[in-house]
Amino acid sequence: MASSRIYVVAKCMLIVQLMILIAKSSQALLCLPCDESKCEEPKHCSGAVVLGICGCCSVCAKQKNESCGGVYGLYGTCDRGLRCVIRPPMNGGSITQYEVGVCEEENWDDDQLLGFEPCNENLIMGCNIINGKCECDSIRTCSNPFEFPSQEICQSALKRIEDCSSGKHLTREMNFEDYQDTKKESGCGSLLSTTGHGANL
Repeated sequence: MASSRIYVVAKCMLIVQLMILIAKSSQALLCLPCDESKCEEPKHCSGAVVLGICGCCSVCAKQKNESCGGVYGLYGTCDRGLRCVIRPPMNGGSITQYEVGVCEEENWDDDQLLGFEPCNENLIMGCNIINGKCECDSIRTCSNPFEFPSQEICQSALKRIEDCSSGKHLTREMNFEDYQDTKKESGCGSLLSTTGHGANL
């Protein structure tokens, strides 16, 4: 009797631990359809009013020295004239989307001393070839991270890379020197070296 009771308790503890582990590992943002009638008007904002993380209800913009950013921007957006500054981790790791920042005044003089230029973020759409596929996205950023402006142009480049990798651009058997010349004429040499994806296909 006692052993079955211990078994049940151990099983319950295991289930609870498993549920906690699943809850901690799943960080998803669920935005319900916008119903502005359920939004509360932000009160006592010391700055501007901005849309919240789901883009439906208004919230107070974060002010100087307040937390900002974080996963899905849960900690909020900085007011005009401020920007969310995320410091690199102390352990030397890279910055991810999970860090929480602090709103600081935009001071372009400091950035220019560090080699940065002032920027107004724009919504940029484009595609990159990743693992042999065209991956397209749109992001708000200062510099364009995309190799190709559209899915169509990306697919065309991917086909040329595949043709170059498989040698389909060759029309007859030839020696190595002829192959190198044909590769240059077809644009395969520059295509494979600039994209860096030819070797993976």
